[in-house]
Amino acid sequence: MKKHFHFHFYIRIFFLSVLASALFFVAYQKIAQATSVENGTYPFAGWAWSPNIGWLSLNCLNDFDGDGVIEDNDPIDDTCSAGSGGSGSVDYNLSLEVNNTNNTRAVTGCAWAGNIGWWICFDDPGGTEAPTNGVFLNGPSGDLYYLPNTLTLSPDNILVENSLCHDDDAVCHASILPLEDEADWTWELGFPIAPAGGSGSGVLDSCFNCTVGSKQACSELHSFSCLTDAECIDADIGLCVTVEDNTCDNCLKYTYDVYGNTTSTQAGYQCSNCSITTPLDEQDARCPANAYNDNTNSCQTCDKYYSTPGLMVDYASSTVNDGFGYMCGWGWNKHSVSGFGIGWLQFSPRITADNNPYFQVDAGNIYSKGNITGTYPLPPNRYNAYIIEAGGDITNFYASSTKTNAQGLSLPVQANSSIINFPSLSGGYYKNVLGKIDYDGLVTRVGEELMGYYFNKYNVLVKPDTPPPFWFSNNPFTLDNDIYILNTSITGPTVNRNVNGGQNGSGIVIVNGNLNITHNITYANTDVDKLSEIASLVWIVNGDVTISTGVTEVAGTFIVLGDGESPDCNPVAVGCGQFITTGPGSDTLNIYGSVIAKKFDLNRTYATNGEPAEKFINDGRLQANPPKGMQNFAKGLPKMNYNPY
Repeated sequence: MKKHFHFHFYIRIFFLSVLASALFFVAYQKIAQATSVENGTYPFAGWAWSPNIGWLSLNCLNDFDGDGVIEDNDPIDDTCSAGSGGSGSVDYNLSLEVNNTNNTRAVTGCAWAGNIGWWICFDDPGGTEAPTNGVFLNGPSGDLYYLPNTLTLSPDNILVENSLCHDDDAVCHASILPLEDEADWTWELGFPIAPAGGSGSGVLDSCFNCTVGSKQACSELHSFSCLTDAECIDADIGLCVTVEDNTCDNCLKYTYDVYGNTTSTQAGYQCSNCSITTPLDEQDARCPANAYNDNTNSCQTCDKYYSTPGLMVDYASSTVNDGFGYMCGWGWNKHSVSGFGIGWLQFSPRITADNNPYFQVDAGNIYSKGNITGTYPLPPNRYNAYIIEAGGDITNFYASSTKTNAQGLSLPVQANSSIINFPSLSGGYYKNVLGKIDYDGLVTRVGEELMGYYFNKYNVLVKPDTPPPFWFSNNPFTLDNDIYILNTSITGPTVNRNVNGGQNGSGIVIVNGNLNITHNITYANTDVDKLSEIASLVWIVNGDVTISTGVTEVAGTFIVLGDGESPDCNPVAVGCGQFITTGPGSDTLNIYGSVIAKKFDLNRTYATNGEPAEKFINDGRLQANPPKGMQNFAKGLPKMNYNPY
């Protein structure tokens, strides 16, 4: 996990030193069980989720492997620094700071959005806009867990017990650090609270911060409190006896649609007549369990009901569950004028990502002229590419870009930001901002034929109706800078094949039809003395490319032009210019090279240990040894020697 917990390049040096020296971390510290919230620092564990920035880890010691257990001796779960016994490089966590002398409770520390490399801080690690003493909690029955005389809130905002304060004042906001200096953005992560309206009544399930108690009540009507038998006898409701009087500070019930999306929320505070069906020393009493309907505690009545409950702290769970507390509810970030923002950030959501398929571009970029959508959330601390730009919305895609400009990151509000069009044919050239492909120059004969072959304007030998040498044999033939043209759709190879380097390792295969790859095509491990000997294969496909389920490696740069019938594969038709992978697959499909296509249809469903289903590896071969006629286009592609870390 260490390699996934990285800062963006431009903020890395500063925040590593600041966070290491200024934050008080207790991520790996266990807390002794207690019967009340005593003075101290109580670390949180768990996750928050935003479809716009991905996963937010609340602790460097967290359930990263998704087995439901946090293990501090597990190198996957423990991503804290080596000095703290972990496998990572930075200690971080959110904590509840309790000071009963001052009657204050506040959330402090920083959380890590590993999919895009952002810190979100609840107190100031030094030189940021985060509040100095953390974001304070509301207290019981209108009391405030605030430093005296520092803030006055309206009555509507102070009765949500154990929820973070909600107000325009900066002390009621966490800070999204990369947005602090961005024009038209706001750094403030707030925790809005709204009453439930007419629907706020009735029994609520999934209750936490509960207390098992007792009271004196009439035996036939427990809601009737009493001191003597006479009171109950006079009312004809039995005798005065001792009955259970269980209470819960907080209840939170989610309603989901068939796709797992939250459709409504109902929360209650100061709830009574509670049935605590789960022992309070078990994990199922935690607030995160309410998302899965595993928290079976319920209460008959609550003093207040809310539809937007803010962000609530489950402090009681910090006395069990290995000493970690949790947070449930929502934060909100959006600029009031420009509308730029990450939107809702849900804490302890019912979303899983460890076993969902996704694809990744290694040391490369993604450009889309239209919308780009991932079906599933990425696992924590994974990303899709270095830079992602799209002409439409970006959903469930995340960049590891080192840009500090938030508008260059993968936020869906950045519509129509793509400047790269699909190469268009004009005057015999396919051109876009990356460069041009002299298609006519590659295929047009110059001079006489020789045994069915001919030379083009680049003095390159063109071999019509001839498969490349690796298609049928693994003998150490090289591409020798030749061009192979197949005037029909082709399926193969029949077994795994190698592409060899040598005297001239580059070459082009042009398929005038669909290319269906059924077995691995890999670059062989051959020694080279100069760049021209590096194997560098370019596929130009006037149709679709389809990669079969059993294929795990494919070599080459793919330029999928299509049959010319559709400029953008809309509507989708066979041969329009698609790059297709089929599923499910038993391993990651590695594509060694860049891919340009009108439409990507990635169907590989392999998902193990957070590995990508498809991985596009920008290995730099096209830039190092471009075939003749491709030099102009290769210059515009991303270089292979930058490092996003």
